Amino acid sequence: MKGRNSNNDFVSRIMDAFQKKKRLHTLMMLHSLGSFFVGLIGYLFPSTFGWFFLDAKANSLGGVARVVVQMYCAMIFAQGWIILNLTDCTPKVKKTVIQSYFGCFFATVIALSYAHMFNDGTMSGGFMATAKFFLFIALTVGYGWFALFQPPEVFNVLGNSL
Repeated sequence: MKGRNSNNDFVSRIMDAFQKKKRLHTLMMLHSLGSFFVGLIGYLFPSTFGWFFLDAKANSLGGVARVVVQMYCAMIFAQGWIILNLTDCTPKVKKTVIQSYFGCFFATVIALSYAHMFNDGTMSGGFMATAKFFLFIALTVGYGWFALFQPPEVFNVLGNSL
């Protein structure tokens, strides 16, 4: 019996997270957790970032590339912290950050498309490259939905529970 109740609790929590008033909160929470994870792993183990570009063909990065990846991952981690603490901001600040993320992820999708289209060796079309591309499309669509199509009231509902 206990297994059924815990399953119902899990399912009800998932359903609750995707209610109309909580969708933005859920998107931001998932983005924040992903940013913490990717930022920390990339900072501590910069060579793993080669997977995002070359599907594990590069097992180590040179000096400059290593530092650039660590700097980028530090910013990704900080981004997770910003999103986590965004709940205490005014609706205008929340909307501005969400619009900024939409622009950032849209530009990222264009840059990735450009790199893949010209096939100059910068990126491969393997599993990790495809997963990365679809992740950025999902973030673009998610933040775009809220930035372009949602009324201002949506930005009032985040509360302090992220």
